[in-house]
Amino acid sequence: MLKIFRQLRIRYKNNRQKVGEHLIRRGLKKFLNSKNSSGKWYLHRGLELITCDCFVKTWIEQHKIEIKKQLNKLNDFENDYLFIQGYLKSHIEDTKQLNNGLIAIQKYLEFSSDEFGHYVKGQILTKLNKPQEALKSYETSKKIKITSILEFKIGYLKENILKESGIQELYNSLMINKSSICCIVELQKHSFNKNYFLSNKNNNMLISLFNSDSFGNDFSNLYKHQLILSENHRRLNYKTQRINDFSNELILNEFLKTLTKEVQLYLDPNYNFLKKKFNSTEKTSNYIMFKENNNNYYNDQLDLDQQSPEFWDNL
Repeated sequence: MLKIFRQLRIRYKNNRQKVGEHLIRRGLKKFLNSKNSSGKWYLHRGLELITCDCFVKTWIEQHKIEIKKQLNKLNDFENDYLFIQGYLKSHIEDTKQLNNGLIAIQKYLEFSSDEFGHYVKGQILTKLNKPQEALKSYETSKKIKITSILEFKIGYLKENILKESGIQELYNSLMINKSSICCIVELQKHSFNKNYFLSNKNNNMLISLFNSDSFGNDFSNLYKHQLILSENHRRLNYKTQRINDFSNELILNEFLKTLTKEVQLYLDPNYNFLKKKFNSTEKTSNYIMFKENNNNYYNDQLDLDQQSPEFWDNL
């Protein structure tokens, strides 16, 4: 099994999210193609790595006929089957299917009270509009093992549904898996809404976009590009999840260091954010200045995600 991980790390250049997605897809494919539900191991390993499994919903839609046939073949009381049934149904927007999935995962937890079962239960309860119960399930799972996906789900649930602060959990999730675009976008959005702005003495473009209200493409595309640069140089420490002290020329490195240094200020109730010398006018002007004056390849007729390869290479 270690050989599989090594091969996938090389194939996906240490992108933790992509490795995890591959393992989950492999597990689901094994579930469809085998006479038993042997894909559970791959699902578990994938869930240990990823931050967001929203891609599974698309996979289910593409294979819904085969899934239905396979579920009908399997033994209702087989433990692997119970987990996979619960996991699949946790991604379906149908109350009846969600309730069936909840029954399955509760049976699974009677035999295997692991972090994966409690995670799936939390996912189902969230969709059944039972956020407090969902949070309890996620936190039970977290007590067994802390993973990026759990931190992300708790942060997302707190910020978007419970209307509580989930910044700490979103940050924790990102530090475990820096390759999750879903997580960094959520962290940016909620940081901006709370007026949590990062210092930007060097006019770092990634920090400027993080501090701006341009949620989505501009920020996420630049973040993805910087991840690719880092992955190509194998400079993000995949194993220990530390931020390495490498070339200051990389935008991503400065952004992550600044975020790590200042996030605790965000969470200090005695910190006055209004005293930060960084207003919306500065944010916009820094962003425009960086795009127009610091890069000769910037085309103001195009959105940031449409810029040429030369633009990205000369950031």
